Amino acid sequence: MACKCYSSYQNVNHQHQAEMRKEKEALLSQCTVVDPSESYSLISEPLLSAWYNDDSLKYTPQPSVLAQALCEHKLFSPLKYNLLRCIRTDAVNDLLSHPFGIHEDEALLKLGLPVILPPEEGYCKTCVTKYVNHILFIERVKALHRQAKKESRSDCDWPVKVIGIETLEYWPRLALSAYVKEHGIDFEDSGETENGVDTCKRNECSVKTELEIASSNSSKVNSTPDSSDVSEKCDTQVEKGVNTCDTASTVPDDECKSACENQTEEVENSEKRTPSSKEKESGKEGSRELMLFNEDIVCEHNLRSPTAVFSKITEELAEEIMGLCSDAIHPAIYQKDFDICQQCGAMLEESVQNCESGRLQKKQLSSLYLDKKRPHPVRDPGVKIYLISRDFYHLWKSYVRACERGDMIVTPPERIENASLLCSHGHLLFPVMVLQLHEIAEHAVLLWEEEWTILKDLYQPDHVVTAYFSEGGCLMTEPVVCESGCVEMRLAKDYEEQFSYEHEIIHVRQVNSVNDIPRRVGGRTRGPIQATPSTNNESLGPRKKPRLASRGAPSAAASTSPRLVRASRTFSSTDTIREVQNFIAERTGIWPMLQTLWVCGEEQQQKGSDGEGGEPLQLTDDDRAMTLNALRVRPGDTIYFRAAVEDMERAAGDGVVEFNEMEED
Repeated sequence: MACKCYSSYQNVNHQHQAEMRKEKEALLSQCTVVDPSESYSLISEPLLSAWYNDDSLKYTPQPSVLAQALCEHKLFSPLKYNLLRCIRTDAVNDLLSHPFGIHEDEALLKLGLPVILPPEEGYCKTCVTKYVNHILFIERVKALHRQAKKESRSDCDWPVKVIGIETLEYWPRLALSAYVKEHGIDFEDSGETENGVDTCKRNECSVKTELEIASSNSSKVNSTPDSSDVSEKCDTQVEKGVNTCDTASTVPDDECKSACENQTEEVENSEKRTPSSKEKESGKEGSRELMLFNEDIVCEHNLRSPTAVFSKITEELAEEIMGLCSDAIHPAIYQKDFDICQQCGAMLEESVQNCESGRLQKKQLSSLYLDKKRPHPVRDPGVKIYLISRDFYHLWKSYVRACERGDMIVTPPERIENASLLCSHGHLLFPVMVLQLHEIAEHAVLLWEEEWTILKDLYQPDHVVTAYFSEGGCLMTEPVVCESGCVEMRLAKDYEEQFSYEHEIIHVRQVNSVNDIPRRVGGRTRGPIQATPSTNNESLGPRKKPRLASRGAPSAAASTSPRLVRASRTFSSTDTIREVQNFIAERTGIWPMLQTLWVCGEEQQQKGSDGEGGEPLQLTDDDRAMTLNALRVRPGDTIYFRAAVEDMERAAGDGVVEFNEMEED
């Protein structure tokens, strides 16, 4: 009985909702404006949608729905005209008084949020005036921007003022920021008017043109194209892209529809291209952003930088532009003596001289710069040579490279620093007599006497280290190698430093058994242990090539064998083996308790009886808390791991059997 009552109640409810929907559709048809000459009123489209989709008997709008199309003055915002709809004025009373219409309660009346307004009073005149002035300001900025670019390319007899080339391009942003800050315009609401400044931003063509202008002389400047024409073309293209189709023209309907579709596609494509162009522009601009007017031509001493690239425009136009930028102007340009900085000019001249000296040094010491034709123990025994530290050599070489590139500020090395080669006793820190030539080159560079003479005249050495090769190929130096234990202390320090690192790459590699791990024999890594060849005669001699039919087909073993994992990650020497196991578990899904790890290196391998190396060091559960430094793992080393299938099945226990039995059933 209860079910029948409930079903009958549902049927009545559905009928009532259907009748209410028909009444709402009839009200909407009455509100539709058919004749443009009849009077109409404005209503919010979100309000109409919420009212039409509401199933309650009496609809009262929420304040949040009414506020969507309103401004701060509780009138319709001119920037949200797309949210407004026109309804007949004669149908307003029916819409507000109908039982299924829109009803206002006391809360809405207290808040003062309007539901329907006439067109004469609906739009907020204050907001309309503010945003119209904003649009006019943007048009004024665009016109001044074109005029400034045009004047910067032509010679003028009127009084001129200097403006930086970056400031010439980006001052419209400063002016717009100052205007928005002064008038309190919300950029989120004024998205369409804000996009008007995009025409003031430089595109790729104008960037190249400005850079060519900045680096060319006056004759080349006059031959460059006028950017005002380019910007005007861009403006006309934008206007053409934004305009809608004129359906009242004499074009036939089919052609009009195709034209509308083509224009719509062009607009959509231009909108899709806009973010990529902005990303390219932001990437070209770099991390530095222009914050003040003429900031790009002011040096650190608040004077005009001698390396700054600038243009000249008339003083009248410059004053008008500076008036638009308001407070975003560098205070240094107001100085009466705002001229080229003498201190920066002297530094620039010194840098030019240093560049010339660096190029000359490269010609005189070309073999040293290329690190070729160095003294050799077999070819040059008994010849007097000199040693310089590898650090000074890299510093000198980077200085010569900067001179070749033509950097603005170039600083040569102060002196030849050989202190890193000597200990506190004034002797060598490296056993050069027993080191190979390539090992000596890691710490010092060998110079001929002529090269040393040239460098000594340019840079004063702090220590002089002379040497010669003996008949036996040993390098004999003056001062000699320290015998007070400094060499051993340095070797021990260097040995320990290789195990202290931060964020270095450590490799992990999966193997099937310990025999697959490469061995280190004599300081070199050998391949895995190969299986003992059988004595069968069939395995002797060269193998036969497979037939064509079997070449393309993969073998059964290859298809069934699991793929071994190889991975790498940055670790620090203070990380523990437990963190390495967690990384392996993330990449493979193998639990840390099922991982068998080996560390293979010169320090970790257990020495065999022959001294040629032995088995890799297998890690136990007690080693999980040990750090990579304690296990003597260096950057670039490989940690091998294994997880057998039988181990995983054994760890799963009876669950695997039960799962298999369920599959069989």
